[in-house]
Amino acid sequence: MAETFLPDSFVILDLETTGLGADRCRVIEIGMVEVRGSKVTDTYTTLIDPGCPIPSFITGITGIRSEMLRGAPRFEQVAAPVGEFLDRGLMVAHNAPFDFRFISAEFERAGQVRRPDHLCTVRMARRLVPELRSCSLDSLMRHFEIRLQENKRHRALGDALATARIFIQLCRLTLNPDELIGSLVRSPQGCQAPEAGQKHASRRVPDTRSSQESFNSGR
Repeated sequence: MAETFLPDSFVILDLETTGLGADRCRVIEIGMVEVRGSKVTDTYTTLIDPGCPIPSFITGITGIRSEMLRGAPRFEQVAAPVGEFLDRGLMVAHNAPFDFRFISAEFERAGQVRRPDHLCTVRMARRLVPELRSCSLDSLMRHFEIRLQENKRHRALGDALATARIFIQLCRLTLNPDELIGSLVRSPQGCQAPEAGQKHASRRVPDTRSSQESFNSGR
């Protein structure tokens, strides 16, 4: 089973967005990290012009202001290089249903259907480090003693790099590939994006909530 589903290359994805609902909110920053053989081999990041103002609570979390996005590309302008980078390996994300819904929605707006198979590091951590009370990104960073440069947390590439290092550490905790297969979501092209509750047991954040606390849950 492992040889059938698990590749040698993984692409860790992190997105910053204008809010929680992928149907009405937009991506403002993309960060991706390629991992091969337990090593980071390449990165990609870009700001995205969402075509709307950035809510103040998002600026408070990410530091991204509306003026920073003036002159940034729209998603459809970078859909090709983003898609090519994603094609390098199996997608991995922290609280993956969030990133899955947003990246799928952005590709759909750009006229493409992309619903990639993906692994979730939250689900992996709950399987492999069950003693942890929280599997948030900050908790796992503390557990694995992962540090980011100042002001890189809650930015797409910084969080993608942290998730990549967490993913590598989690992979080292098991010699049983079934532990990874159990965290894999198969998403055939053209199917509906899975709801978070169908993906893993972490608490789903309702799209109707818009506070800084709810946006930050599990991220």
